[in-house]
Amino acid sequence: MSDNQGVRRSRRAVAVLVIIVLLASLAIPAVIALRILMDTRIDDRQPSDVILVLGAAQYDGRPGPVLTARARHAAQLHRAGVAPQVATVGGRQPADRFTEAAAAAGWLVDHGIPASAVIRIPRGRDTATSMRAFAVAAERHGWQTVTIVTDPLHQFRSRLLAQAAGLAVRSSPSRDVSGSLPGAYFLGRETLAVMEYLVGRAGSPRPAAEPGGLSR
Repeated sequence: MSDNQGVRRSRRAVAVLVIIVLLASLAIPAVIALRILMDTRIDDRQPSDVILVLGAAQYDGRPGPVLTARARHAAQLHRAGVAPQVATVGGRQPADRFTEAAAAAGWLVDHGIPASAVIRIPRGRDTATSMRAFAVAAERHGWQTVTIVTDPLHQFRSRLLAQAAGLAVRSSPSRDVSGSLPGAYFLGRETLAVMEYLVGRAGSPRPAAEPGGLSR
């Protein structure tokens, strides 16, 4: 085989490898996006120990449209007997006077949910930290099953994070408000966030099981 033939074969091999890498880089996000979209169809209203309202923007104690939609849906689930308690989670920005958890809890109580049934967890700056804060509260209260209330496109990642925190998860999305930006934007954002989570999880050492923890 001549040197020219060897060079041509090497170039073809490199070209094939580049094509494979490009296809994989497109296929993986597409598969994740499809999985996120499929998860939006899940609406599991089996009985659970607690309904969890994930945080969203609030304005001086008043929940914004997204958080209002989540609280409204959680109230409907509570009245339907899905769970005896509703937990609200979410911290606050440095300049805020109120937490997201307090804003959602206030809305629930103002709209007829007994204060004794509403548990505030005023921690969490994002989905991951909020879910870890909730997991601590779940262990303290003895909650084994949780029904998560969030937006449809946020549901898949929320379920992943809740399961990683050791929770037995159900979910029922709020569908009244999806946000002011196009759904394609949120789908893209969630796809990237799930990819980041999966890459980080794959690169992290697997923690040892802790006795007395929540069932995985």
